[in-house]
Amino acid sequence: MQAHILSVVAYFIVTFGVQAANHFVINTAHYAREKIIAPEPVLWGGLAVIVIQGVILTFLYSRLRSRFAGLTGGLAFSLVMGTFLASYIALTEPSKYLISSKLEWALVEAGASTLQFAIFGLALGLIYAKFGTPAVEGTDGSR
Repeated sequence: MQAHILSVVAYFIVTFGVQAANHFVINTAHYAREKIIAPEPVLWGGLAVIVIQGVILTFLYSRLRSRFAGLTGGLAFSLVMGTFLASYIALTEPSKYLISSKLEWALVEAGASTLQFAIFGLALGLIYAKFGTPAVEGTDGSR
């Protein structure tokens, strides 16, 4: 349970840090050009999504970690799940809305998501290596 809670906290810190820096520091001009972005975003929705995603991702990892063991396993798991989650924002969002440059949107979102999930994956692997109980063969769906 300790590893799960620490992993959710790590996901929150990493995600908020990377995405806040992406939106409010690094790519402010990119987002300012887009007319779909609220000038004063309401953060509670984004914060809630971070917590929900963190709980789900760390729950899944705890069940699959015998297949994704250690630092490289945490990284691989997180990058796979990050690709799944980020594909929507990077590819579907610019297809639905009037985005000034679909390619730029996809690159910005994919870049931030890759960084976010790479950092989280390393943290996930480290947390479970230090605080996780040993994975028992067969209890996590493995054979």
